[in-house]
Amino acid sequence: KKYTDIIMICGRYEGIDAKSGSDYNVIKDIRFEYNIPWMIDNVKKFLRDTIKDYFFLDIETGRFNKVPEYPEEAWLEGVVNALCHRSYNVQGNAIYIKHFDDRIEISNSGPLPAQVTIDNIRNERYSRNPRIARALEDMGFVRQLNEGVSRIYQSMEKSMLSIPEYIEK
Repeated sequence: KKYTDIIMICGRYEGIDAKSGSDYNVIKDIRFEYNIPWMIDNVKKFLRDTIKDYFFLDIETGRFNKVPEYPEEAWLEGVVNALCHRSYNVQGNAIYIKHFDDRIEISNSGPLPAQVTIDNIRNERYSRNPRIARALEDMGFVRQLNEGVSRIYQSMEKSMLSIPEYIEK
């Protein structure tokens, strides 16, 4: 296995806050460290395993339908965006995915790129790493059409979930 400067740490927490010491509440965690396509595939497997499934009775068909806790197209877009748009010049910090009982947080190093702000993130496009974006496009992971963040919002809304919250620290 080859190690890189790209590290993604995923954790499943019990509860709605990250705790430490005797209250430590991580119930599953794993570090991913390899190339971006490998990380996307393996983080996808991890999240599929930790995301809950709910069932509801469809009155029209009389059958139960399975619905995931969060739509895959939303969290997968977040994972790919974190890898594609990371500030790779900021060393010593990983991409973190924290799955709590009430949300999934994806945090990345560095500020939002160039002209992208929290207010315009749905409509503004800027590729911090155009070569990575191009390679991911060639492999079918992204399309570079400025529709990924909107897809996150739309899939969350369609699933009757809260809209995503972006925070810049």
